[in-house]
Amino acid sequence: MVPKDLAGNLAWREKLVLEGDWDKRAAQDIWIACKRDLLFYINSFCWLFEPRAKKGAPKLRPFITYDYQDETLGTIADNLGVQNIHCNKSRGMGATYMFIVAMEHRWHFFDYETFLCISRVEDDVDKTDDPRSIFWKIDLQHQYQPTWLLGFDTQTAPNRMKLHLFNPLTNSTIDGISTQGNVARGDRRTAIFMDEFAAVDPTDSYRMCTSAQYASDCCIFNSTPQGIGNAFYDQSKPDAAGAKIELAWWRHPEFGKGVYLDEQGKRRSPWYDLQRRRANHPREISQELDMSFLGSGDMFFNAAALDDHEKAHSHAPYKVGELDYDSQSLQPMGFKESPFGRLHLWILPDARGKLPGDREFVAACDIATGTGASDSVITVGDKKSGEKVAEFVANRLRPDELACMAVALCRWFEGDTAGALLNWESNGPGRAFGNRIVESGYRRIWYRREEGHIANDVTDIPGWFTSKSNKNSLLGEYNRALASSSFINRSKPAIRECRAYVFQPNGSVEHSKAMADADPSATGDNHGDRVIADALCWWTMKGREAKIEKEFVIPVGSLAWRMQLHEREEHKGDWW
Repeated sequence: MVPKDLAGNLAWREKLVLEGDWDKRAAQDIWIACKRDLLFYINSFCWLFEPRAKKGAPKLRPFITYDYQDETLGTIADNLGVQNIHCNKSRGMGATYMFIVAMEHRWHFFDYETFLCISRVEDDVDKTDDPRSIFWKIDLQHQYQPTWLLGFDTQTAPNRMKLHLFNPLTNSTIDGISTQGNVARGDRRTAIFMDEFAAVDPTDSYRMCTSAQYASDCCIFNSTPQGIGNAFYDQSKPDAAGAKIELAWWRHPEFGKGVYLDEQGKRRSPWYDLQRRRANHPREISQELDMSFLGSGDMFFNAAALDDHEKAHSHAPYKVGELDYDSQSLQPMGFKESPFGRLHLWILPDARGKLPGDREFVAACDIATGTGASDSVITVGDKKSGEKVAEFVANRLRPDELACMAVALCRWFEGDTAGALLNWESNGPGRAFGNRIVESGYRRIWYRREEGHIANDVTDIPGWFTSKSNKNSLLGEYNRALASSSFINRSKPAIRECRAYVFQPNGSVEHSKAMADADPSATGDNHGDRVIADALCWWTMKGREAKIEKEFVIPVGSLAWRMQLHEREEHKGDWW
């Protein structure tokens, strides 16, 4: 019924206003039609401000929806107040206007609806003379609507204060606040709208999700991507609760005019090509238009090289299971297959459970605290072939318990050197791990070198100590090794974790998730731990041989063995 050409739409609006002004019954019918149909209401009575309008075109114009907006508004209407809504969008698609008008519609026509709008700073929520603010856009709708549609007179005018709008006819409210961690704590809302949510500080974004989910069944996450180290990315995952909306630039009739596929099969258009030429950095296009979570961060690893490496070398493990070992002597007792095992093998034991004896193995560890927030990883590589042959991943092992597993693994991967050469990240929880390694009597250990000294002599300090400079160097060497296939990584999850490493403003390289210290996930798949273990394994494989002491094994049952056992039990509760 509603014309969508500009001239026809304006004439339609004028007709409705005049009918409502002259005929109270007609006004009531139109009011009911607006309540029943969100799209009828928007295309007949709502407005938007477009400062980018071409010369001669009106900047204040009727809100006439495009086809993709009709579909999107239907999804919003079906889910508003029911479940979470996640909207990943290109810039300029009108998503913020759509959510605002959908909430105003419920506030306008339905009883006891209550909404909370949040943006990064308070001025983006409510500043009366700033068109970018959320409340300015709401006020715009009321400014150009007839009194009979608003339903207000001098006695029943809406209560409009800063960051607050109350409808006395429906008892519905819209409130606003700026970003804060404890958002809506103790509150109850029909829906909570979080605009440009990816731009929120990562720590605050996780805290906001935690507090908001108990205040409303419908949290609306609206944004263009800004990397994966934030809650907006987590809410985009298929297993995250709620409706998913994607508003890609090519769905817009103006942006997508003349759309074509380039040689890589990627959508382009004359408008898109112009934006690429205007951009300062490819990251801008990935973030603002392509809706790429990974591309919106400055990736450290070469994305094309990772794709090639995964396609050429990575595949499912040959065997998955657990390594049994004696808890006292830490001697391996055999491998048991299990579909849920933590040990993945890209090498096959023989019928006796023995691994090839003509190899030279290296093991490297990235150590977590064992609380479940991130993984502890042991990577085993074959120095002769340059390939990764085993991966052990667990997020509920204390560092001292992980050390026992590492020793058993190293002894199982004895090769032709009576055990794998073991290296580990010695910072933080690595201290407790290292103490237990030394206590076990295992001595095929990588020792630190005197960095900066001409002789570069091996020290008496075991393990690899992380600093900003040597971590960048470690990952840089690993990046080159993957690109040249000097190191063959068989693990698909390990390669995929590389994609989340990004440059930070201070020049360091971090996994995106590591920037958010409030990450509530207990899956362990959050901080690129496989990458550090793999990189350290390659570093150790290609480095000069470190000094290796003869392994000293305390006989089981001896006095020294009993004293060691007593000391370990005494300090078991205070390992950290």
